[in-house]
Amino acid sequence: MARFRDDNYVNWLKTTESLLALREGLRPFLENETETYHNCLRNKLDTCTKEAICQTKCDGKQWQKKIPECKVCTPWRIQILANHSAKGYGVYWKNCLPHLWPKEKWEVAKVYMPQGHRDHNCYEQFDIAALLNLMGHCTHFRTFVKDQPINKVINVRNCVMHSPDLTVLKSDLEQHLAKIKEFARLLDQHAHELKTLPDEIDTICQTVDKALMPTAQAAGPEKEEDALFQKFQEMEQEALKEKIEYLTQRCEEDQKGVKDEVQGIWDFLAKNGDLREKMVPQMEQLQRRVEQHERQINVLNERVDQLEDKVIKGEDRDPVFSGGALRYKNHVFELAREKGWEEPVFTETLEMHGYRGLLEVHGHKFIGQQVCQNKKQAHQEVAKAALPHLQILADFSVQKPHQTVFPPSIASEGSQYFYGRVTVVLVKEVCEKGHAQRQEATEAAYGKLALLFGADEAKSGSLQKDLVVQHFGRRGFPLPSEVCTEGPDGKFDCMLEVSGPFTFHDKEGSTKKKQAEQQAAKSALQQLSGVLGWTPTGENYKGDLKEKLEALGLGQPSYDVTEGGERDSTEAGTSIKRGEPIRIKVVRQNLQRADTDRPLEAADWSPSRVTGGASQPKPAMKESPSQQEPTSASVEALGSRFYGSVTVLLDTELQDESGESGEGRLLEAEAVEAAEAVEAAEAVEAAYRTLAQHFGLHTSEAGCWRAVVRGHFEKWGYPLPLEHLRRRPNETVYCSLKLCGSFTFRDQEGSTKKKQAEQQAAKSALQQLSGVLGWTPTGENYKGDLKEKLEALGLGQPSYDVTEEGERDSTVTLPDPTPAGSCDTSLPLEGASAQCFKEQPIPAELNPEQLKPAQLKPEQLKPEQLKPAELKPEQLKPAQLNPEQLKPAQLKPEPAKPAAAAPGSNTAEASPPPGHRKQARVQFEEVDRLLVLWGLLPPTVTCEKCSMEQRFRVRVRVKLDKYTFHSPGTSSSKKEASRKAFHAFALAAGICPPGADETRSTQEVKQFFAKRSLPSPKEAFGEKEKAFSCSLSDVSCSLEYEGQGSSEEEARQAASLDALTKLGSLFSAVGPSGVGGPPDGADERLSDLLRSIGQAPPTCFATAQQHRASLQLQFTGYTMDQQSSTNRRQAQNYLCERILKMLAIDTEASSSGSLRNSLDDWFKRRKLPQPSFQGLTEPLGVRVTFSAPLSCSSPEWEDSWAGAEKSLAQELSRRFTINQQEGTPAGARPNL
Repeated sequence: MARFRDDNYVNWLKTTESLLALREGLRPFLENETETYHNCLRNKLDTCTKEAICQTKCDGKQWQKKIPECKVCTPWRIQILANHSAKGYGVYWKNCLPHLWPKEKWEVAKVYMPQGHRDHNCYEQFDIAALLNLMGHCTHFRTFVKDQPINKVINVRNCVMHSPDLTVLKSDLEQHLAKIKEFARLLDQHAHELKTLPDEIDTICQTVDKALMPTAQAAGPEKEEDALFQKFQEMEQEALKEKIEYLTQRCEEDQKGVKDEVQGIWDFLAKNGDLREKMVPQMEQLQRRVEQHERQINVLNERVDQLEDKVIKGEDRDPVFSGGALRYKNHVFELAREKGWEEPVFTETLEMHGYRGLLEVHGHKFIGQQVCQNKKQAHQEVAKAALPHLQILADFSVQKPHQTVFPPSIASEGSQYFYGRVTVVLVKEVCEKGHAQRQEATEAAYGKLALLFGADEAKSGSLQKDLVVQHFGRRGFPLPSEVCTEGPDGKFDCMLEVSGPFTFHDKEGSTKKKQAEQQAAKSALQQLSGVLGWTPTGENYKGDLKEKLEALGLGQPSYDVTEGGERDSTEAGTSIKRGEPIRIKVVRQNLQRADTDRPLEAADWSPSRVTGGASQPKPAMKESPSQQEPTSASVEALGSRFYGSVTVLLDTELQDESGESGEGRLLEAEAVEAAEAVEAAEAVEAAYRTLAQHFGLHTSEAGCWRAVVRGHFEKWGYPLPLEHLRRRPNETVYCSLKLCGSFTFRDQEGSTKKKQAEQQAAKSALQQLSGVLGWTPTGENYKGDLKEKLEALGLGQPSYDVTEEGERDSTVTLPDPTPAGSCDTSLPLEGASAQCFKEQPIPAELNPEQLKPAQLKPEQLKPEQLKPAELKPEQLKPAQLNPEQLKPAQLKPEPAKPAAAAPGSNTAEASPPPGHRKQARVQFEEVDRLLVLWGLLPPTVTCEKCSMEQRFRVRVRVKLDKYTFHSPGTSSSKKEASRKAFHAFALAAGICPPGADETRSTQEVKQFFAKRSLPSPKEAFGEKEKAFSCSLSDVSCSLEYEGQGSSEEEARQAASLDALTKLGSLFSAVGPSGVGGPPDGADERLSDLLRSIGQAPPTCFATAQQHRASLQLQFTGYTMDQQSSTNRRQAQNYLCERILKMLAIDTEASSSGSLRNSLDDWFKRRKLPQPSFQGLTEPLGVRVTFSAPLSCSSPEWEDSWAGAEKSLAQELSRRFTINQQEGTPAGARPNL
């Protein structure tokens, strides 16, 4: 969410939450002191007055003009004013009901508050501003705190609430929090709850920071992170409710600028859909208050106009216009539009005593009967005189059915009209299936679309497609995209997709902006009635349009209003201006496949048809001139378009027809079938044929399925399949293919909204992986379907990325160079499963000629098929031999090149290299690059081992349905029994951690159910011999438990054991004995336990797969030099510090004293030879030689293979680099 990346918005939230915390801390103090103050006022009055009841029901609203004399309320008013700092000025009597002063303390307190609190009568309904004004204006509180600290906090509140964009700068945040804390410190001796307020404010800031911390940096279990973020969202909603309540009060106070702030909060919520849904009730109430306020202002303006008319022309001068003088001219315009006449033209002539009006309408001219003082009155007078004649004329005229010509701008005074337009972003699909011919399917689809958009007017000889294109073109709507496919039965299907912005105009105009928006919404509803399913129910067209769009999951409409003279030159009901070019986007029906040079099949959903791989640009193809010409296939909406991509981590094996495998069916993915064959080559080809079918690939040549699939994967940057040949007991050979790694799919069409772009990318992935995932179209929630299918297979979550038009890259990710079926011992691709393939070796009886080189053992390969590393020296060419293997005649003199020195070391004078020995291949590219860069090369430094550990996280979900929990033991009271029951349930459900405060468990459990909109458990008490027990009945909820392990099975058993251990306390009374126990079989024991109490078995799903990279280096006779012209001891300490840092030894925590002692102790404990230090004379310095193993791992578990490798490289960099701040002595050589 973009708003969480705005530091100023986060600062605004922190300040608002701190003010809310202050309000909560003041509650006990103000509740007590307002009661005390109310009693003091009562004691100052005589007995008869303080017990009397006001019979006239005095209302403060009536006191704004004149304060009446009341025997009961007047003494109270005098005492209240005596303690008011304003002394009569700025006292809002309308806040309160004076006749309730003798009984209600808050009715008295509201006199000291700003206006807007008339309907509030308890502490929860007052905001912090009202409470601070109460303390500032009532002299009773001056004994506790002075005015200045109160005013500072009031200023903080005003700065926060008056921020139009909900932002607070970092510097302002620090000042605001300091003022709040200082106020709490001054008052904490009287309000003891404020003593902890500074710490509470710090906790709020920490909670917000932790909740918004990126997942990769956040510490703690995922459940704790979710709880923090949920708590933060609740804080955010409370802050926004406070802002909306403040704006509502400002509407009542009639303050300037409130309309702009209301629009600002609407814009903010429009950008954040998650908040908009939750703030709908508050915002609707605010909007009603704003509209009511506008209606009141309009009434007042009309009354002012009437009074001005009376003052200008006098009561006797023109009795014709004693009422509203602006209505007659408007009636003339309305009548002309209703009857389809041209716009009336008002003019005037100047005479000796004023102006005489002239009117020309529908070919008739009218001259005013009176001379008026100004043009406005002259126009109204002639309009009044013409109206009766025009009404008679209208009864005999014929109304034009459709008037599409916009009226010209109206220049006369009092005749300004507003014209509204509304833009709606639609996404609609229309599909027709099972037609014998392609054109028939297309016409049927366009006919259905024409009915939906009201473009079904019959024209002889016209095709439905032409009618729709003309209808959309006249109105500037985005033309539909068309896709026709041929099914296996030879029938044709046609799908039309309409997407983009649709703009509708109000053609009649209105005298008010709000009415113009209503008219535009009405026009949209009328033209989209078939799409939205709308039928007229009232005149709230904006509300109907919003409701219909929300029901279809579409975005909110956007409105724009222009005055009569400011309208653009667009056609009625269109969104394309006259003369503006329309950009055409062609959807080609016959794409060519690069590898076969033939048209794709109609049902082909390969990436060349729908989407791409990692970057996946469109394949370069030669187009015929006819293909390059723009057609009327679709119109791309003007403006930005977004293109989505989704990356899926696969780990899937394709097996044979029988589904049997040496290690059984894989748990982490659903296997698909491949035919078995006696010959290995046929088995490989059969496996690739099945894979090609799942990806929608076709070929007409037999025996080339492998080439087609691999060419397709290389083209789109997919990881190549891994081939594995196995032999069954019946002596047949079969091949299985494994797909592992990241597969990226793109939406090539683009969308006008980011969310829709992600949906299109998910749709593309599902269509291409339908055979692998077992997906069939069920609806339009493609993201949900993809997530559900991946979870069902135990795979990780997909990752989405959206780019705007013009930002998409044009690079293609290179495929993995490892040949399929190779037996390389390198680590698997990113995202690969930890479960390894247990291959049975193919016996020598199988003809090696039938196998490919990658499937043969080295001794079965010919010399030309072997890699240089596998050849004997006599088989190598001179260019392939090491220097020590070459003969003198084969050596070529080359100039010596200095080797890259290790950080802080001098490798030029290192000890002579020992004999050549085999080195383990470094399998991490970034680590390998660093080792070469630092000069850590054989023979002095060898890589002994590289490994990648994997950790799986699995959740087990237990669903309880109307379960009754009987709390063990008894208590002396019902309250204690209830508390113990809720505490036991909270611990078992994982709602509260072990050791949590028992007194808070009840509240935590109820909040747990409330946040999930579930009914809270019902309490039932039992009593026996004055001992109470409590049972919780009708418990219906889902509980989740997480486990970790090196495999999914191990993680699942760990999660099941955790659930079994915690739930054992709930079910021990009725469940089987022996809950808990070893991890093996925990899932079965949990299922048995749930079945024994009548509950459904648990479900489990994988939540994450994490990696940790490790590296082990062996230093042998490694030499490091440090030059120092002043102090050799300092150089020696520097070298010791470097070695200790390389070995990850904390020198500060060491108890050995000196760095040299710490280094010697480490070598002694591991029984390694001590490092040898010797002084250097030229240049002056110290040299150290040592031999030791070095192990390094990534500090944290990472979510991807690449992330773990990067973390390992960063850890190595941290160990092997040192800077001046870490203690490099003066004169030392610079280091990496």
